[in-house]
Amino acid sequence: MICRRLSSARLVLMAGASIAAIAMAGAAQAQCVNSGAGTVTDMQGSDTVTCSGLVLGQTISNGSNIFAGATVILAPNSVFSNGQISFAYNIPGVYLNIQDGAHVDQSTILMEGANAFVHLEGALVTNTYVTVSGNDSRIWIHDSNVFGHGIVLSGADSFMDLDQYSTIQIQGSSQTAITGGFGRQVFNLLGAVISPGLALDTGDGDDLISFYGTSFIQGGIEMGDGIDEIIFYDFNQYWENISGAELISIAQDGFWTLGGEATGVTSVQVGDNASLVLAQASEFGDANTVFNLSPGARLFTNNPGTNQTVHGVINGQGSVVVLAGALTLERANTHSGGTRVDGGATLILEHLQGAGTGLLTLDGGAALRIDVDVDGVFSTPLNASSASSVTKSGTGSVTFDNLIFGNFHVEEGTAVFTGTTSFSGPQGLWIEADGRADAFGTLVGDVLNDGAFRPGGAGVATVTLDGDYVQSADGTLEIDFSTGPIIDRLNITGTATLDGTLVLRSLNNTDGSGLTFLTATGGITGAFDDIQTPNGGVPAFVVQTGNDVSTAATLVTLRPSTFNGQAAVTGQAMDGFLGAMSEDAMYA
Repeated sequence: MICRRLSSARLVLMAGASIAAIAMAGAAQAQCVNSGAGTVTDMQGSDTVTCSGLVLGQTISNGSNIFAGATVILAPNSVFSNGQISFAYNIPGVYLNIQDGAHVDQSTILMEGANAFVHLEGALVTNTYVTVSGNDSRIWIHDSNVFGHGIVLSGADSFMDLDQYSTIQIQGSSQTAITGGFGRQVFNLLGAVISPGLALDTGDGDDLISFYGTSFIQGGIEMGDGIDEIIFYDFNQYWENISGAELISIAQDGFWTLGGEATGVTSVQVGDNASLVLAQASEFGDANTVFNLSPGARLFTNNPGTNQTVHGVINGQGSVVVLAGALTLERANTHSGGTRVDGGATLILEHLQGAGTGLLTLDGGAALRIDVDVDGVFSTPLNASSASSVTKSGTGSVTFDNLIFGNFHVEEGTAVFTGTTSFSGPQGLWIEADGRADAFGTLVGDVLNDGAFRPGGAGVATVTLDGDYVQSADGTLEIDFSTGPIIDRLNITGTATLDGTLVLRSLNNTDGSGLTFLTATGGITGAFDDIQTPNGGVPAFVVQTGNDVSTAATLVTLRPSTFNGQAAVTGQAMDGFLGAMSEDAMYA
């Protein structure tokens, strides 16, 4: 519950006391005094009715009179209970002023005429239906509190002001705290609106909701047909869902925290140095939503354990910051202010240009997942901590050129590395069972291959690995050879630990015998368990000589564990090969 400078009498009532038990109990019932001609139930246009003291069961209305204008005043500390203040649709310009300390309870306020003005100044309204339905009307709620039932402001071109010391709070989940109607309504909210259901339902029309100061809204917002807009000023928090707001704007230097979902949003404008924080929202916008980030503007996520999704396009000169949790960006974005992922947070890109055109920074412990099913180039500038990780998932093939990573996992699909690629993390490059890595140029860091590794891709190339190479029993090294003869060559400055499968692929039925394809300066342990030649032809076998592994025309092995059962080797072929090689050169 939000308490806003309530007097002791109001607090007693909120605790459940009857109207007769308030501090002014014992006062005689009072009548409302009409300053002009006529009775309280048959007011004239120039009349002013003032109610003071304890007023029970009274009705104030125009009766049978048709006029423009009238004034009803509930004087300070008065109580108006079980009554009615009602003016028909053909009675414009009525002014209702509920003054400091006045209390309206279990009554009805109905203003159907145009240009009506309801003004609450330090007042308390409980369990009372308030409806202002005339066009060009206004409700001002200053330092006041409305509890129990909501307020209806349904006339076209009408306004509501709720100041920072005021609260509208209802109890029933089927009720709405503030309800609009047809035409345009403007709601300026600085205070608190609390509802277990809807906080605002603006109805149809080109409506505007403006949040100022530290306004607090609990309950959903629904905006109907029309070009609807929400503007956030200063520092605001909103923890429920928004639907139907075509335009959401955060003013310059504003700060807005959204804890719910926002759907049906066409445009989000974030002003200079302003911030939009997605605290708990799992969905924001749709594929047609456009975010425009002004210079210095930031789009944040900061809730651990949540996976939030921005469906639309992010443009402008601002930045995206993932402080905690996971943020998924679905579209190609062009924001130029950069994207930052803090430690423990995750950024998921479902488009290769999802991180925009500015610098993508991965702090220590940050994670980036590139989940794409199409082929392309990752062109976003990258600054990755050695303690960060990048995961390539999805079936697509993604090319990375001259980048420095921390740890890199190829979980699915293909990662293509060109130029000089560094893996500064302790895991280096890990090719998982369903992943593939094609390499060109130089790799700096260790490689663990549980999937498929192909130096030179579908061509023939020399690749330098400045680190250690480990291939598990599930891993595959793919080597191509072609006319020349030439062959892929993997030069390893560290050690090579071999197991699993070697695929020798002839690109044009060339004989690739006697060519070195792997060198490990730090030494070689283990051996390939299986050698495959999917294109047929020779060679079908390999031989290790010191720190080199080369192709051979026949099987060379002294261990049954390295015997390649796919090949039939004649004694004559074996004798010829053994005559050309010393025992130390054989695969041992």
